[in-house]
Amino acid sequence: MRKFIILFLPLLLLFAACVPRETDYLRAVLQFADAQPTVLLLTLPDRLNLVTVHPTLAGPAETQLETVTAALDLSELGPLWADRLPRTLNFFRDVRFVASAPAGALVQRLAADPRRAGRSGYRLLEPYRPAPPAREQLAAPPPAEVDLDDPRAEQSLLRVEVPVNHLPTPRWRAFSPQRIAEQFHADLLLLIGLDHVSVFNTGERPKVHYQMSAALVDLRRPLLAASFTLPLDGNRVGGPGGVEAALCKNIDELRADDWRALRQMLAPLGERYGYLLATQMGWIGESRLAEQAVLWQKENEQALQRLRGD
Repeated sequence: MRKFIILFLPLLLLFAACVPRETDYLRAVLQFADAQPTVLLLTLPDRLNLVTVHPTLAGPAETQLETVTAALDLSELGPLWADRLPRTLNFFRDVRFVASAPAGALVQRLAADPRRAGRSGYRLLEPYRPAPPAREQLAAPPPAEVDLDDPRAEQSLLRVEVPVNHLPTPRWRAFSPQRIAEQFHADLLLLIGLDHVSVFNTGERPKVHYQMSAALVDLRRPLLAASFTLPLDGNRVGGPGGVEAALCKNIDELRADDWRALRQMLAPLGERYGYLLATQMGWIGESRLAEQAVLWQKENEQALQRLRGD
């Protein structure tokens, strides 16, 4: 028995050395703000959720929602955001962006978890969480996400949640950390995504909701060092988006010219989202963001006047 323990101990230590620790995640976050080579990639949807609202006699709590998807071409936003976002973030930290571009084929947007569909070659990247205490000393641990992972996986997965009919629904991003690291000569990846755009057809002025997210990935290990999500209201004059969509009186006006008003509303995020992300990362305080929000509202109100011909 003693001989078995002696032989088993090096294997146990080797396994423990491979398990990411809290310091690994913190180190990646500090390296990001310490001018380590970082690539910024943008992933944008090619479809939007078009939600028709059907009121019922039972009141708002029982409103029926019918969701379909419609094509949405946001290709013009990719280069625009890729140019502006690094500049905004570098106002606050000297991040060394070696490249900034639309993700294109480097990042796949998936509606379902490929591991649960029986596809090999994937592993999920999760933020750091301390291991939960065992319920019993000798009891087997409960099933975890890692049990689905392929130990030889070349593709990494990131999980985001988007609302579909007001219910949180998982969506997935798949990419090869090794391929991205080699192509851009980068140690870190900042993956910024527009997770969804949802248009609510209420029969009157349409409502627009969308969600931005950011994930900081250590490409060498790989691991998910930090992640942030932010749902946003596209109809708010004081929001980070433009006002073009909020001016549309009905769904036909919003849909006109391949959702032109929607694309114009999203364009300012290439600069403004950087302030929101810097706040989430703790680089600036709420007061600094509030100052910037006042400026956005002033710019949006001026745009409203021009569009209305005042």
